[in-house]
Amino acid sequence: MKIKSHAGITLVTSLSLVFCLTMAGNGSSFSPLTSLYSFTGQSDQGYPRAGLIVGSDGNLYGTTAGDGTTLCNPGQPCAGTEGTVYKITLGGQETTILDFPVTGTCPNCSLPDGAGPVAGLVQGKDGCFYGTTENGGSSYYYGTVFKITNGTCVNLYNFTGGNDGAYPMCALVQGNDGKLYGTTDYAGANNSGTVFVITTNGTLTTLYSFTGGSDGSMPMAGLALGSDGNFYGTTYQGGSYSQGTVFKITSGGSLTTLWNFTGGSDGSYPEAAVVQGSDGNLYGTTFSGGSGGAGVVFKVTTNGNFTALHGFSDAYDGGYPLAAVVQGSDGNIYGTTDGGGINNYGTVFVITTNNWQFTSLYSFTGTDGYGPIGALIQASDGNFYGTTFEGGAAYGTVFRIFPLNHSWSITNTITTAGAGTWTCPSNIYHVRVECWGAGGGGGSNGGGGGGGACSRVNYFPTVPGSTYNYLVGAHGSPDNPGTYSSFNQYSSPEVVAMGGAPGENGSGGQAGASTGDVKYTGGNGAAEFGGFYCVMWTGAGGGAAGNSSGGNSSTSYNYLGGAGGYAGGGNGGNCWEITCGGTTQDSPATAPGGGGAGGPPGHYLQTSAAADGQIRISY
Repeated sequence: MKIKSHAGITLVTSLSLVFCLTMAGNGSSFSPLTSLYSFTGQSDQGYPRAGLIVGSDGNLYGTTAGDGTTLCNPGQPCAGTEGTVYKITLGGQETTILDFPVTGTCPNCSLPDGAGPVAGLVQGKDGCFYGTTENGGSSYYYGTVFKITNGTCVNLYNFTGGNDGAYPMCALVQGNDGKLYGTTDYAGANNSGTVFVITTNGTLTTLYSFTGGSDGSMPMAGLALGSDGNFYGTTYQGGSYSQGTVFKITSGGSLTTLWNFTGGSDGSYPEAAVVQGSDGNLYGTTFSGGSGGAGVVFKVTTNGNFTALHGFSDAYDGGYPLAAVVQGSDGNIYGTTDGGGINNYGTVFVITTNNWQFTSLYSFTGTDGYGPIGALIQASDGNFYGTTFEGGAAYGTVFRIFPLNHSWSITNTITTAGAGTWTCPSNIYHVRVECWGAGGGGGSNGGGGGGGACSRVNYFPTVPGSTYNYLVGAHGSPDNPGTYSSFNQYSSPEVVAMGGAPGENGSGGQAGASTGDVKYTGGNGAAEFGGFYCVMWTGAGGGAAGNSSGGNSSTSYNYLGGAGGYAGGGNGGNCWEITCGGTTQDSPATAPGGGGAGGPPGHYLQTSAAADGQIRISY
């Protein structure tokens, strides 16, 4: 085993549906998802069907099923591997821990350690990793249970295809007694699959053999350990309507069917495991059925009360979920669909538990992977990690995605006009970048300058330790525009916010000429100046944009500068007022990006100062 390294049905009818299309994989340079690793199909095999787990060392661990290719020339040693176990850091460094080799002399090839691990791993209380292979084994080729100790595979058990079952496709779960529990989707006493328990030394006991009747058949997913000490799972088929079931089973093997899927609005054919939420309820998915015909996300109590939370349509919301859902630290339910989405390559979705609103977070493009059929996992950095079965370099990917409401705890604010560099801290892979263009200077003939534009990117991809160039725009002097601000200047992707125009024109910085996910135009300055009797006033400056467009200073009768866009932009400068008894200037523009007020023609007074731009980097 070599080590190799590489870089009664309740249907929620009031459920809201939201598509975050600006965040989805639709060709934008800015995305909440980063593809960390693309499997090459070489020694790393590829085709990961299972999700990842977080090890006690903080790294991620998973399996690849491989493509099942065996090189066999008669009379020559058999060659090939049929799947791997791998480790990957949060930064994307992949290491193959072990592979499942093909041994023997052709045509008598064998797979002694198993083949085609399609399920994820579990790390036991002893620190060792445990898993299953769907095929192979030293004697019967019906699959195995294995243990990894110091990078070496120990075959704990070979399924025989008899009463013990065959073809385990499940991840194991460790019970309170320290034993490992799982399922097989075939064989058993009634050829309908089993639930088994195995010690960490390899002693296996069949707890239950499904009959294929009302109790279900073909459990394709693993079990969830409930807070009550019982185990919960699903069967793909069987039940009262032959559409699958949700069941409870004790550690002693007593089984209770909690729900029989009908194939209607509740869905049909659940392939994934259930998970227990913080509210004590069970959450899961069905592969098909439901209101849109393409699967369902459901909730069921441990007493069997069922609620359909969302029916997939195989459109933008995704379709045909194969993976279990996971509850995030924010309390929301996250999951993936194998198909659907904008590009029909699958999606990542979330359902908020405070109002049961469904949101499609991301649509895969193919180049970043497609077919995410493994469950997500949330790591110590708060982000979710997952796999796609195909796509990337053709053999699947490992990806990272932000949660729905990412928390930005640190903000670096850069206020000094001019160029500079910013170095990304360690373990930071996305930042939020906000740029404000500088305000335009007031006109010497009285017109107010325009406010700077604002551009924002919520998910700017970064590399820890890398340096990024920036430019903070300088405010316009009288009759001159404010200059633009830029992050990652002259590189791609670049975030740009344009500066405001000078007085006499006085238009705000234009969003259309800026770059970013969210862009707003600065407010316009007031035109020229006005007056009556012995009172004159000049045009006030336009407000800079923020989370909305900057406020306009629309007429000379408005003494006050335009307000900054909500939550962010600076205010435009207030106008000069010249009276028979003297002059007043209420205030200059405020940062970031407020436009300056104009100066009164024929007077010695100067225009009020515009404000410089600004850049904020949050992580």
